[in-house]
Amino acid sequence: TGFMEYRCQELVGGMAAGLVQDALLHPLDVLRARLDTGVSSATARSAANPATALWCEAQSVAAVDGMRGLYRGYTLCLAASAPANALYFGSFKASQRALGDTSVPAAGRDFIAGLSAECVASLLWTPLDVLKQRMQVGPTDLGTLGATRDACRVGVVGLWRGYFAGLAVWGPFSASYFAMYEGLRRAMGSGDGATEASARQSIPAGLGAGAAAALLTQPLDCAKTRIQVGAVPRNLGLLSVMRRVYVQEGA
Repeated sequence: TGFMEYRCQELVGGMAAGLVQDALLHPLDVLRARLDTGVSSATARSAANPATALWCEAQSVAAVDGMRGLYRGYTLCLAASAPANALYFGSFKASQRALGDTSVPAAGRDFIAGLSAECVASLLWTPLDVLKQRMQVGPTDLGTLGATRDACRVGVVGLWRGYFAGLAVWGPFSASYFAMYEGLRRAMGSGDGATEASARQSIPAGLGAGAAAALLTQPLDCAKTRIQVGAVPRNLGLLSVMRRVYVQEGA
């Protein structure tokens, strides 16, 4: 039926968007993880600003492992990211529809839908993140099986280490992103917001919303990454890790 075809298009669209995003941004994700966990080169750690730190760490990784080093954990993303992204975007659209007939303002609906989508998709994303990030910051020869063994030393629950910390990061990120993205799309459409923005308008809206949401949640993301790769004691929570990083390394 047309209804089922529409739902399938949403899922396929979400999968395609996730694969393109991973292919383009995975090297930056590797560098971010290494900088966040303190395993980066001395040159990167002493850099004057974040952009210089990224560039120095990219040179360091490429010098040791070549371009392959910038795609550590990428095969895992190829295998698992598509269904996780399909679940994410599918949950977002389903939440939007569920809230469509309520009195909640449009920005509020997008905010709640983004948060709901993150709660559902993180059930798949958390194990993917735990293994991927361990491969990104671990020895060059650490593969998926080795990362799984390391994560499961405390039992299979180790694969979901940092689930709630992840929600504390990506819940606000997703909620803020979709609220800003949909708002910018409406603002760049027709004056009354009834006409959908074109692709040329959607791209800058996505870039602007993503940059703003990432800036807001970066301190939380740094702490979450350290929790998931086992770089801090297991009894430390998100706020405790943030305080520890601030005291030891500054802002």
